[in-house]
Amino acid sequence: MKAPELLAPVGSADKLKTAVHFGADAVYMGGRFGLRTFASVDGESLRSAIAVAHKSAVKAYVTVNSFAFDGDLGQIREYAQEV
Repeated sequence: MKAPELLAPVGSADKLKTAVHFGADAVYMGGRFGLRTFASVDGESLRSAIAVAHKSAVKAYVTVNSFAFDGDLGQIREYAQEV
């Protein structure tokens, strides 16, 4: 039987460090298209957060869970490729 994965939400560098310190197997964060805008990480901060997670052997997930309109789909596609 496979052990469950401990997945922790992070919205800042401090929260990421805390999640890693306390044994998270994976973290998730919102970006430009996340619903939790107040807790989102984007741009260079997003790249840094992913690098920190991976250096600690922690998986990093980026949410794309906004209420999108047809006009947003091209931007979402570009963002997903960037991430």
